[in-house]
Amino acid sequence: MLLRIRTDAEMTLRRLLRDRLAPVLVLLVPVVFLAAAVAITPEREVWVVLASFPTPDPPPLAPLPISPHGALVSASERAIAAVFVGLASVAVVVAFLALALLQRGAAATRRLVLEGYRPWEVLAARLAALACVDAAVTLVVGALLPLFLSASRPAVMLAGLALGGLVFAGFGLLVAALFRSELVGILCVVLLANVDPGWLQNPAAFADAPWKAGIRLLPAHLPMQVALAGAFTDLPAWTQAAGSLGYAALLVGAAALVFTARARPRLPRARGRRGATVQAPPG
Repeated sequence: MLLRIRTDAEMTLRRLLRDRLAPVLVLLVPVVFLAAAVAITPEREVWVVLASFPTPDPPPLAPLPISPHGALVSASERAIAAVFVGLASVAVVVAFLALALLQRGAAATRRLVLEGYRPWEVLAARLAALACVDAAVTLVVGALLPLFLSASRPAVMLAGLALGGLVFAGFGLLVAALFRSELVGILCVVLLANVDPGWLQNPAAFADAPWKAGIRLLPAHLPMQVALAGAFTDLPAWTQAAGSLGYAALLVGAAALVFTARARPRLPRARGRRGATVQAPPG
């Protein structure tokens, strides 16, 4: 079982490396996203809300601004934009590759299932390959972010970016399992990947957002909180990281159920004497 998953994951990664567009996508998307964010964002200091962290007790002598919606952090607006746009770029790349691996590799998937692979083994191999892609994109973004900020805990910040990629890998796999149309899948990925991590999770706008409860339910919220906490605070983010993994597991589990139901081979049908359709016996 593990050997089959490893073999399929290696073959999937080799196909991605042979595709000239995939490495370009991994390198180009973070650079373009971050360059655009830096070009339009000022260097002023702003207060932002980390909504998944509790509001701290006010200090006794020098009170700081307190928000009822979570912990307040003061940082450069450009540095904040770099973090949330960096996570958006990881999410977009991984979600699109997850979609492509299942939809464009449908014929190869059917052959593997007919040769004895279980559908969940195929999906596990795709997820393992996507985890490697997620790590690669995270490292690319992590190499660019020091140009815009000095993170308090770089490892925690990178963990938040990687968790965002895992969550959107699950989302891309679920979309690919639900919809066979490539156009519909691309529209779904573009819609959520741009609206959620690329817009609604902007911490500079969260404090004034009227739909805070809905924003907290979106897939990128907890990974974004981990990345921001690692970039600008010393707050422990174990709960947010565990919630991100839980969200990713939920999406991957849903994708596995749909994918298993659709990838199951169907027996051929034969015609009876009076034209009735009968099920052909196995073998």
